Amino acid sequence: MARKRYWKIEGYDSTNKTFERVLPYSFLTKKYVIALMQRLSARHLDEDEIVSSSLRPKAPGYTQLLEPRAGRGGRHTISVGENPHYVASVWRDDELP
Repeated sequence: MARKRYWKIEGYDSTNKTFERVLPYSFLTKKYVIALMQRLSARHLDEDEIVSSSLRPKAPGYTQLLEPRAGRGGRHTISVGENPHYVASVWRDDELP
C-alpha cells in the first residue's frame, strides 16, 4: 500500500518553533511551497529588504534574504529566510504524530 505524503512547513525564530502546518503533498508543488515560504518570510522584512530580495541576482543591491536553500542530511528540506526562517520537508503519514 502506498503511503500518503505531506509537506510539513515550520517557522522558527532562532531555535524556537513559531509555526507549523502540515498539508497534503498533492496540494502544493515544490515551486508553490517555495513561493509560500517566501511570502511567510517577507512578513519579517522591511520594504527595502523585500525590494532588494526581489531584484535579479546580479543586480546591484540584490540580497538573498528570500532565496530558497536545499537542506543537507537524510530528509529533503527547503528553507527560506534568515531569522526568522521557514523550513519545508516531505513526510510520510506513518512518520507524523
